[in-house]
Amino acid sequence: MFLNLSYNASISELYIDRNRLRPQGQVECDIDSMSVFFDVNQCLKSTSLAQCGLGDSGVLQICAGLKRNSSLGFLDLSNNEIADEGAGQLAAAWQDGKTRLTHLNLSDNRITDTGALKLAHACRYLQPQQRTIVELNLMNNMIGADGAFYLGE
Repeated sequence: MFLNLSYNASISELYIDRNRLRPQGQVECDIDSMSVFFDVNQCLKSTSLAQCGLGDSGVLQICAGLKRNSSLGFLDLSNNEIADEGAGQLAAAWQDGKTRLTHLNLSDNRITDTGALKLAHACRYLQPQQRTIVELNLMNNMIGADGAFYLGE
């Protein structure tokens, strides 16, 4: 699916919630080519991949493309079994890339204080042109008082 979409550089919104995406060869969708899609499509403004079973390995696959995408403003990765490793990969892609997210939804995942620290660190050290985030949704994760403190600093 994403391999075919990567040839289309004009999609501005993509919503494919509740599709079980897996690494290439496991089921119907190919998350390995998501990186190419995010890299090629510089018109993409909004993407929702909620409840797609991405996990940390799926997030890792899309982060390379996210680093090179400067148009994406809204990204919904809620309810995807993302833990601290995936949160760290997203934080690194966000901090080290061109991404200018305004809304990032990571609710209903498995992120703990460790992942919250990585996200807070990324927010703190974004380049001025990347400081566009207005909403970071971490509702219903496993973040405790320490993680909340990191995020609130």
